[in-house]
Amino acid sequence: MQIDEELTKCLVITNYRTGSRDFCIKNERKNRLKMNLFEIIHKGGKYLPIKPAVEQMRNTKKFIAKVMPDQFAYDFEKLEQLMGPSEQIVYLYRKDFRAQCLSWIASNYRNDYDRISSIQGADFLIDIDQTFADKHIQMIEKNNDFLKECIKRYPAPVYAYEDINDGNPYKRSYDWKYMPFIKDYNTEEIYNETIV
Repeated sequence: MQIDEELTKCLVITNYRTGSRDFCIKNERKNRLKMNLFEIIHKGGKYLPIKPAVEQMRNTKKFIAKVMPDQFAYDFEKLEQLMGPSEQIVYLYRKDFRAQCLSWIASNYRNDYDRISSIQGADFLIDIDQTFADKHIQMIEKNNDFLKECIKRYPAPVYAYEDINDGNPYKRSYDWKYMPFIKDYNTEEIYNETIV
C-alpha cells in the first residue's frame, strides 16, 4: 500500500474498510514519519474535538493521519481545519462497494475492526437483518458521496485500494446467516476523473 509520493505531513481522507490503516503504516515507514496519528479524531469509539487534533498535527514535525467524513460530521469547515497543518492531502477509496459494505457490516456486527483477527482459520457467523445492514451501508455510501464533493473542492491524488494493495488486510471468512441486499453503487464513477 506504499505510494511513490514523498510525504511529510499527510492527511488521508478516506472511508471505512479501504485498507487505510495499512496505507498509513506502510507510508509512515517509507517516509520515516515521526508519528502515525491514525484516526486523528476517533479514539476508543468516540469522536474527539477538532481543535486538539489540529494542535497535535501542528506540533508534530512529520505525520500521517486519516479521517472519515462522518468523524467530522460532514462539515467542510472542520475538514479545512484538519487540512490546515497538512502539506499533502491524499484520498483513498475502495472500488468494490459490495465487498466494502459486507466487510463494514461484519466488522460492526463482531465489533472487530483489526486488520488481522485474533481468531485465525475460523468462519465468523454473521447473524444480522436488513435493518442492521442498511445502517452500515448508508454510512459507507454517505461517506463516499461526501468524498466526491471533497475531491471537487480540494483536488488531490486519489488512490484505489485495489490498485495499490500489496496484501489482503481483510482476509476473513464469513458465514452469513442472512446475506443482505446491497444496491449497486458505482464507486469508480465518483473518482474516475482524479484517480492517480
